[in-house]
Amino acid sequence: MPAAAHIKALLTPQEYYHRERAASFKSEFFGGEVFAMARGSVNHRLIKANVVGTLRDVLRRKGGGCRTLDSDLRVKIPLTGLRTYPDVSVICGPVELDAEDDVGETVTNPTVIVEVLSDSTERYDRGQKFDH
Repeated sequence: MPAAAHIKALLTPQEYYHRERAASFKSEFFGGEVFAMARGSVNHRLIKANVVGTLRDVLRRKGGGCRTLDSDLRVKIPLTGLRTYPDVSVICGPVELDAEDDVGETVTNPTVIVEVLSDSTERYDRGQKFDH
């Protein structure tokens, strides 16, 4: 008897959002698959906090309605469907939400996305993730 093919069950965006709200860790979502995200080191978190603070201060002085957000903000890249948590995001103007997220916790219109690179994530961040 031939071996049964392993078929991976793919999630819908709504299933991902439901699971993500109940999860104790953050995950990216792409093409129906979920990928756990690595936690940042102390240095990674310090750099991220400094970038958030600096951008916030500069944008406040300039005016214009731009806001700086940290990695608790989930972003959907509309062209590819990637859902991820950038280290830092800037949104200028009204916030646009992902219609597939019925709780409204995912934005689709960041003006700037910043990723703090680490040895474990640099290749992905500069490669596949950057392509999104």
